[in-house]
Amino acid sequence: MPSLAIVCDPRDAVAAELAAALAQRAPADFEVAVVAVDDGIAHGAGGDAAVLLAAGPDAPQIARRLRDDGYAGAVVAVWPHRWPRQLDRFHALYRAADAVIVNDAVCWDRLGRLPRTHLVADAVELEFFAGTTPAADRPARVLLGRAPERRQGDGDGGWLDEEALWLLRDLGVPVESPGDVTRAADLRAWLHSGSVAVCWDDDAESRRVLLAAAASGCAVVCTDAANLDGLIEDGVSGYLAGPAPAALRQSVEKALRQPAQLAGALRERVAGWSWTRRAPEYFAVLRDTLGRLPGTAATTAAPAVDLRGAVTVFVTTVGAPSYAACCDHLAAQDCAFALQVIDHVAPMSAAFQRMLDTCATPFYVQVDEDMLLYPHAVRRLYEQARAAPPTLAVVVGWLLDAHLDVPVQGVKIFRHAVAARYPFADAGSFEIAQLARMRPDGYTHAVVPLAADWSGSVAAGGILGLHGTHWTPLSIFERYATYERSRHALPTHHRAVRTWAAMFLERVLTTGSELDLFALMGVISARLASGDADGAKDYRRYEGLEGFAAVRAFLAELHRSPR
Repeated sequence: MPSLAIVCDPRDAVAAELAAALAQRAPADFEVAVVAVDDGIAHGAGGDAAVLLAAGPDAPQIARRLRDDGYAGAVVAVWPHRWPRQLDRFHALYRAADAVIVNDAVCWDRLGRLPRTHLVADAVELEFFAGTTPAADRPARVLLGRAPERRQGDGDGGWLDEEALWLLRDLGVPVESPGDVTRAADLRAWLHSGSVAVCWDDDAESRRVLLAAAASGCAVVCTDAANLDGLIEDGVSGYLAGPAPAALRQSVEKALRQPAQLAGALRERVAGWSWTRRAPEYFAVLRDTLGRLPGTAATTAAPAVDLRGAVTVFVTTVGAPSYAACCDHLAAQDCAFALQVIDHVAPMSAAFQRMLDTCATPFYVQVDEDMLLYPHAVRRLYEQARAAPPTLAVVVGWLLDAHLDVPVQGVKIFRHAVAARYPFADAGSFEIAQLARMRPDGYTHAVVPLAADWSGSVAAGGILGLHGTHWTPLSIFERYATYERSRHALPTHHRAVRTWAAMFLERVLTTGSELDLFALMGVISARLASGDADGAKDYRRYEGLEGFAAVRAFLAELHRSPR
C-alpha cells in the first residue's frame, strides 16, 4: 500500500484545505498523512512512497531538500497560480518535482502541456459552504474578497484601491472586508453574513473565496482576471467588471438588485467544482507518477523521431534567468537533434554568425534563452523547412509573448547551405538586413501559419512556444528601448510598437506593475535618447542604457517616501 505525505503550511488556507480534502477522500489503497512545513523543510515526509507538495512558494526548495536527504519516492507538486503569475517559480518547481499538477487550464495550455504536468482544476467543499440560509433572506451587505490594499501587481488582477473602496461604501449598504478567514468555518460564517461577494484578484486565495462564495449562495461580482473558466457569465451567474473603480461599483449595484437569482444560477454552475469529483483526479496523477519512477516499465521512452543528422539547435545565452527553463523545454521535445550552446558571445550578430560557421547539419534552429519551445516545435519547424523548395532559406515560427499576451514571430529554422552565404553584419537590424541581401538572389522566407483563433488553445493554434516569461527591471527596460529604436529605424517593420506605450501606461495605472513601468520607461527613453544606438545588441552595454539609472533612482526615492 503506497503511503502519501501531503506537505502544506497550515497558515496557507488554500493548501490546508486541499490537504484536508484529499486526506478525507483518500482511496482504500493509499495511506495518507498531512505533514507541516517548518522553515521550508517537510518533517515526517522522508519515508513515504509519495509526497504531494501543496507548500506554496517554498515547494521548489522542499523538493530539492528531499532529494538531498536521499528521498527516492515520487514528488508531486501543485501549481495553484493563474497565467501568467510566477512563471519563473514554475520552472524551478518543474525541475525539482517528478510531476506537477496545474490548477489553471490556461496556464497548463500556454506552458505547452509539458510532459509530467497534469491539469486538475480548483475545487470547493460544496456541502460545507452551502449552509441553510437562503440567499433571499440574507442582509444586503457587500463582502470584499480580500482586504483593500495597494500592492505591486504581478498579474492582471490589479488592486481595489482607495477610490474603489470609497465608491462602494457610498452604496448605502454595509461593505465589509474578510478579516482573518484562514479557517474554513470563519470563511463560511462571513460569507453567510452578506448577499454579494466582490472578487477582483486572480491569486489562489481570491479564487478560494470566489468558489466558497459561489457554493455558499452569494451573488458574485468579479473581474475577468478573477473569473474561473467562465464560471461567472455576465448578467446570468454574476457580473463581470473591468478593473476601473467606477465599473466595479456599477456591477455591484446591479448585483444588489437580484442577488438571489444570480446566486441560484451560480450554485448550479459551481456543482462541477466539488472535491468529491476532483480528489480522484489527484490520486490518478499520483498513481501515474508512481508508475513512471525509474526502474518501472512505464518510464518515459526516448523520442521516436531522430533528427540529429538533420537539425542542430543553437541556444544563445548570456546568463538570463530564463536559460534553465529554456533548456527544460528543449529536453521535452518530441524529437532528438544536435544541440550547441553559444555562451556569452557578443554582440548578438557575432553569436548568430557562430551558428553559420559551426553548423554541420542541413538545417539549424536559432533559439534565444528567453524562448520556451513547446514539445512539437523543433519537429514542426523541420517538417516545414524540409517540405519547402530549396529557395526557401528561413522559416519563422510564432511564439506567445507572455508579457504582451500576443503572438510574435520568434523562433527560426535556417537552410544552412543558403544562410551561410550571407554572413551577419554588426548592425542594429542585422537579421532583416540578411534577408534583404538574400532576396535579389531569389531566396525567400516564410512564416508558419497561425490559426485565426489562436487563443482557444495555443498548442493547437500554430503557436510554437513562449517568449519573455522571466523578466528583470533591466531586461524589460532594454527590450522595449531596443524595440522603439528599431521602430524608429524601420517603421514599416515594427508598426505595433507604436501602441505599446499607451498599453503599458494603462497597466501601470490599473495594476501598479513595476515591470510595466520599466517597460514604459524603456519606450520613452528610446524616444528621448540622444542618438541612435550603433551596432547589434550587446549585453555588456545594458547597464549603461540611457535612462535606466534615472528610472531606478526615481523609484528608490519614491519607495523611501511616506505613502
